[in-house]
Amino acid sequence: MKKKYTWALGVAAVWIVFVILLKVVDVKAIGPEGTSVGFAAINGAVHDMLGFNEIFYTISKILGYIVILAGACFGVTGVLHIFKKRHLNKADPAVLATFALYFMFAVIYLFFEIVIINYRPMIMPGDEHVEASFPSSHSMLAVIIMGSYYLLTQRYVTNLKTRKILRIVCAVLMVGTILTRFLSGVHWLTDILGGVWIGIALIIAYDGALDDCDAYRKKKKRKKKAAPAEAAA
Repeated sequence: MKKKYTWALGVAAVWIVFVILLKVVDVKAIGPEGTSVGFAAINGAVHDMLGFNEIFYTISKILGYIVILAGACFGVTGVLHIFKKRHLNKADPAVLATFALYFMFAVIYLFFEIVIINYRPMIMPGDEHVEASFPSSHSMLAVIIMGSYYLLTQRYVTNLKTRKILRIVCAVLMVGTILTRFLSGVHWLTDILGGVWIGIALIIAYDGALDDCDAYRKKKKRKKKAAPAEAAA
């Protein structure tokens, strides 16, 4: 468990260095409206190669909506679970850990809406001006939500066949969203990498938290079993 937290911190630390480098390495004004981006040579080359692909853009939006719907479904289910238990202390700790994961996504997303690292390589359809694009929220969301579902199926879906199908669906939605978002051309390459990178760091930490939740549940069960024996004695 502690090893997973250490890995998560390590991945996050390297990501922070990556973010800093984006502001100092090969920064050039190659974006629309004279906006600058770091690692301009590779970002520019990849964007020139891909351009804007409306088909992949539309697919990425649809997949993004599916991912968001999955997150919303968990949110509703989780809130109902907490209300049913009537107290946070009685709620499944894994549910609380998942809410904490989603909250961290929201914090990171809002932070980079205020602290702009770079802007999109194009003005989005229907917009008048270029908007912030680092990290790719679609990529980050796909890793976080589908990654959390993937890990939760291991703990809560007992039927092996059903679990396998659900995990395949999670993987397809995750990879499909990231890949189509990249191929759509609405992000720089480093935006996609940044979104996936921080998403992985959060998922590793979340996996460690779920291990802690499992240990807590086992400890609680042992106490319940021990209580009748102590009372009888």
